[in-house]
Amino acid sequence: METLTFNGKDISYQAGWHDQSTFSLDAGYGEGLKDSDGDEYFIHIEYHADENVWVREVWFEDDYLSVKEWKDYDDKMKAEYDKIVELAKTLV
Repeated sequence: METLTFNGKDISYQAGWHDQSTFSLDAGYGEGLKDSDGDEYFIHIEYHADENVWVREVWFEDDYLSVKEWKDYDDKMKAEYDKIVELAKTLV
């Protein structure tokens, strides 16, 4: 399994195409990433080729949010997500 560095920690990721227009990358699933409330999460990035749109989300056990709605999303976290999107762009 491939790894990437997120907030100074090496975490695994999986990436691939779901269909001809949707690519996703999930990172940190089950690896103990926790937000400021102690809730576990993982990183979800999607690319919709037909619209040329990148979607950045944080997924929890029973919910998910756009990173812009996440209270832990700050400039440092944005920079970390930017690095993951750049990695994803090399895989598309």
